[in-house]
Amino acid sequence: MYIVGLLSKFMYCCNISHFKATTMVLKYIKGTVNFGVWFMKADILKLAGLVDDMRSTSGYLFSLHSSVFFWSSKKQQTIAQSIVEAEYMAVEVINQAI
Repeated sequence: MYIVGLLSKFMYCCNISHFKATTMVLKYIKGTVNFGVWFMKADILKLAGLVDDMRSTSGYLFSLHSSVFFWSSKKQQTIAQSIVEAEYMAVEVINQAI
């Protein structure tokens, strides 16, 4: 999506190199139309994280209409000792949205 936004800046003053770059992007998109993040209903709810280190894997995604444009998944660096600490860690996701 970044490259599409970058190329759109040259819509009214493009040259051959912009046209070639756009062709490459379109070929890439055509080859990856079946890729994506798929969500399916699970029969059993299993929480992420290992019992060994008790750290959770947290993730989030941002979407516009039905298209995901940003996502992240990572193991938490610290272990929350209380609900307040867990909520504070969740604020980091909100900061990404702003």
